[in-house]
Amino acid sequence: MPSNYIELSVKIRSIILVRLARAVFVTLAGGLHLAHANLIAQLPVQPTATKPALLLELGGDRSLAAGENNASQVFKGEISSHEGDTAIQLGKDDISSLHPGFGNWKVGFRFKIKPGSSAGYYTFWARWRQGGDPNVCVQTFEVWAGPDPVRLEKRATLSMKPKGWEYAWITADSMVNLKADDTVVEIRNAGAGHDAKVFNAFLLAPPVSTLPVSPTLEAPLLLLELGKAPVLAALEKMSLCK
Repeated sequence: MPSNYIELSVKIRSIILVRLARAVFVTLAGGLHLAHANLIAQLPVQPTATKPALLLELGGDRSLAAGENNASQVFKGEISSHEGDTAIQLGKDDISSLHPGFGNWKVGFRFKIKPGSSAGYYTFWARWRQGGDPNVCVQTFEVWAGPDPVRLEKRATLSMKPKGWEYAWITADSMVNLKADDTVVEIRNAGAGHDAKVFNAFLLAPPVSTLPVSPTLEAPLLLLELGKAPVLAALEKMSLCK
């Protein structure tokens, strides 16, 4: 067989393999972006460009490790600590903390965020699923934040009841205060469970995004709140009247 024919065959085969690899990469990347877009679309609140939310994602897909759109800033997290479980399992879009049978255990997650753009009060949401009776497996979430990992302050302690093995966004009444120099946020979970807790994401959303309509300077809202700790007490007077 002529040598020039062999060389041509090798070149054609190389071109085919390169194009096939590119096609596979585009398909996988498209799937990752679709999963990311689905999570954005499933947010329990609707943040705005002027009041963006912080979406704190978990999982092994690093192509979406950090990003943002007009209404949300996205940050990827990692395990910071765990105690009482037997194994940590990193999934494509979640992190599982495993424990054989029933018991109490802890797991923490750390997120690096952009300083300066996150100052303000937020409502906290968690999206996870787990084993165990929700009535006896109420979870405690502590939110810590600070300018670096060794200077973290506890900003909130929240009690939240899971929905069992079904993924759901769960929130609590207390507010979380982030400061202008915060670059690290830690979410520390503790509570009972059975077999596993699987964490998908956390959300810090401006309280105004939880309202069914958006107030403006020209059309402010009159919000009449009840209780000892009004959920939206930290919002600007230009947006709401309390």
